[in-house]
Amino acid sequence: MATRHNTCLNPACANDNAGWGGGSTPARTAVSGFSRPFAARYTSGTFSNSSRGTVVAGQQYTVSMYCYFDNPLATISGAVYIEWRNAASSVITYSNGSYSVPARAVSRVSLTATAPANAAFASLITDNYNFGSGPADFTMVLVEAAPTLDSYFDGDSPGASWDGVPGSSASTLPDSGVTGVMAATLPALTMSLTGEVRVEGVLNIVLPPLQVALSGTSDVVPQRPGTMTAADRAAVAMTAVDRRGPRMEGG
Repeated sequence: MATRHNTCLNPACANDNAGWGGGSTPARTAVSGFSRPFAARYTSGTFSNSSRGTVVAGQQYTVSMYCYFDNPLATISGAVYIEWRNAASSVITYSNGSYSVPARAVSRVSLTATAPANAAFASLITDNYNFGSGPADFTMVLVEAAPTLDSYFDGDSPGASWDGVPGSSASTLPDSGVTGVMAATLPALTMSLTGEVRVEGVLNIVLPPLQVALSGTSDVVPQRPGTMTAADRAAVAMTAVDRRGPRMEGG
């Protein structure tokens, strides 16, 4: 995940409602049901305008905010705009779209567009709803250079930080990679191995008694006849008898 930047200067009315406007001035109000404790509440007029975020001309931005319409109607529908302003805060142009959200439920509206030439700021506008028919709350604005909508964050989110005054500045969420423990169950593994295994060491084996039967004849030829004594000849004769093996007697 790449490092992310929310350039909105007052995304959730943490300290005040500075930068929020529209058809009327909203009131900073304590709310429930959102991930942040405050919102800009509108009770009159027909459109809201969020706090701005800084932008760079030519880059694609996705701008979003969370909302709650307190109205008995089932669905609230209207137009949504990104308002582009230059460094002098003059309006350059608008990128437009539409929204449709359920009433009396925390929802999110967003729009993606490319910042025009000379653009320095962007804000998100919802239009075509009469706040006199039921108040509405807006908070958690995300102005991000991204082609698609991503999860909301600001400097109070885990791992993120405020770039300036906490609650009243842009924020950064660093790329921290993925850490943790992954659990997985693998299927049983069956394999067959063929080969030679050599183990160094000493192998002690007790073998049964070994019996060997030998048979055959042996001839002794003196190299120098006449040089043997009577005792030598007797020893040779005895050896010759032993090498012939047992003799079988027949009847």
